[in-house]
Amino acid sequence: MWIRTLDDRVINSLQIESLEVVETYPDEVDPQDIEAELVEPDYYEVVAVLASGDEALVHACEDAQEAFLAYDLITATLARGTYRDGTQVREVTSVVDLLERERQSHN
Repeated sequence: MWIRTLDDRVINSLQIESLEVVETYPDEVDPQDIEAELVEPDYYEVVAVLASGDEALVHACEDAQEAFLAYDLITATLARGTYRDGTQVREVTSVVDLLERERQSHN
């Protein structure tokens, strides 16, 4: 399966070692304030860590719920090799595509 990144690269899912949700804060925020949970993240990134050690940004958003839904959708799709409805993934996909399919399935 191939996945489109936010910078329009296409990566082979077999090269993904792990996925993680990363909270991103403004540069001027004191790390101690982050540790003490005194500031909220600006946005959340879903990052694929590749076998080469490189990282690929596959999703970014301001909403924590959306970020974790995106994470759940991409991990489930990678594990199954199909979309949630059982349809095989036959083309390059992206987290945006997965989120759109999820929204449509609830309408």
